[in-house]
Amino acid sequence: MKNSSNSERIIITGVGGFIGGALMGKLKRYEPVGVALHLKDHIRGMNVIEADLTKEDKVKEIFDQYQPTTVFHFAALSDPRLNQQHPEMARVSNFVTAENIINNLHKDTHLIFPSSDKVFDGSESYPDESSPVKPLSYYGELKCQCEDLVRKKVRRHHMVRLAAVHNFERYTKVYKGTDRGAFLDQALTEIKGGKEISVFGATARCFTRLEQLIFLYEAFIQDTNYGTYNVGSKLTYYYDRIVALCEEENIPWEGKIKRIESNANPPIQNMNTEKVRKTFGIDLT
Repeated sequence: MKNSSNSERIIITGVGGFIGGALMGKLKRYEPVGVALHLKDHIRGMNVIEADLTKEDKVKEIFDQYQPTTVFHFAALSDPRLNQQHPEMARVSNFVTAENIINNLHKDTHLIFPSSDKVFDGSESYPDESSPVKPLSYYGELKCQCEDLVRKKVRRHHMVRLAAVHNFERYTKVYKGTDRGAFLDQALTEIKGGKEISVFGATARCFTRLEQLIFLYEAFIQDTNYGTYNVGSKLTYYYDRIVALCEEENIPWEGKIKRIESNANPPIQNMNTEKVRKTFGIDLT
């Protein structure tokens, strides 16, 4: 890896995914190295290595070769339903992979790690970063385990708790059905195409726009305010979020959104995001 102008050496895992791929494109001036399990069309031509990060010897080989100063670790099984249905695959893809990364970091390497609002159970009305974690799902439990591991072993780290990340149209076709934010993007695409969609009427989350998240991740590179950050918009119902995005994109939506009974658990998950707003001056909408 060539040194960039500020000598940062960056590795981004999971660049075949929604967020990792977007960040890889944004950080071109750093000449980052991406890691993906399989090369996909949208990352061909980038500086990407094919590697299975569940194998610790492969992780060690990559880190010994590139000696990163900063690692963004996005490689994981992020679909909560698949985590619940395939617990062993989920454990290996999430916890074991994170453990392999952490065990091979230099003591001064900076780790940026995405967590989830699913570490909470919805019982606290406005949980902040110090609130007790009470996961209701296996995915949330694995994220709690990863958070503990990061705090214990990585001095320089930023952890980001997220709900749904969305970025209408740009990545929808590539990531359909594979990412937590895919539903919102698919919903707008279908409404724009004249189709009717069904939405959980009583489910609310703190949403994040992809461009705002990428701005934040870029800011982390030079930041020394290490720790955990809750990230997302003001608590909003899925129905209201979709309507607002349709109006923002000038997409006619009347009569195309059907409210259905929610089976999300918890149905409402709020987060206190004042820390990230005050620290980075970012207006999350």
